[in-house]
Amino acid sequence: PTTVAVISGENYITFIPIFEREMIKEAFKNVAPYISELSKVREFVEAHRDMPFDEVVAELEKEIEKANIPLKTDFKILLTEMERLRRERMQDV
Repeated sequence: PTTVAVISGENYITFIPIFEREMIKEAFKNVAPYISELSKVREFVEAHRDMPFDEVVAELEKEIEKANIPLKTDFKILLTEMERLRRERMQDV
């Protein structure tokens, strides 16, 4: 897959596949009709859209722990869709 270089540290570079960078936005687009707190989830997506997949997942899990019930459910919906997209894309590679 096409990659974009992201400088991750002083002496090394990490390459993040483009599909990972786009995945959170695509997942959000897919689940938006099912989200009750759309503006809060959109804010999260915008703030984390350029992060590697695993970092976004870690941040989502933190948000799920501290969120109120409706937002917790919304974040779980987003996380489930991101994981589904990743599995689907990994099968295509």
